Amino acid sequence: MPKTKYLNECRLCGTHYPACSYCDSTKESNSWRKVACCWGHYLALQPMIKYDQKSLSKEEAKEEINSVINLYGKFEVSSTMKKLYDDIMCDEAKPAIKKKQKIINANK
Repeated sequence: MPKTKYLNECRLCGTHYPACSYCDSTKESNSWRKVACCWGHYLALQPMIKYDQKSLSKEEAKEEINSVINLYGKFEVSSTMKKLYDDIMCDEAKPAIKKKQKIINANK
């Protein structure tokens, strides 16, 4: 691998990692090293991007991310990706069921 003079930032966790000058200089290259610090983070990014582009449902994205977590373990999410990650991973809040109140007749 060619020596690097600069660092890339992982789009998932925000960690800076050595950039491959060949990958960064080649426009045709679709190397995962352009966007993620490790293979697991690249795999976790894919469903998040697809969900954001509306080509994957929330449930499908959540399932894929959970599969990555099962394989590679939990990961930190950068502040720039946190809202999207939380949107995918949070369970929808179920509406609270209101209890009927007993009305007492004050005229008795």
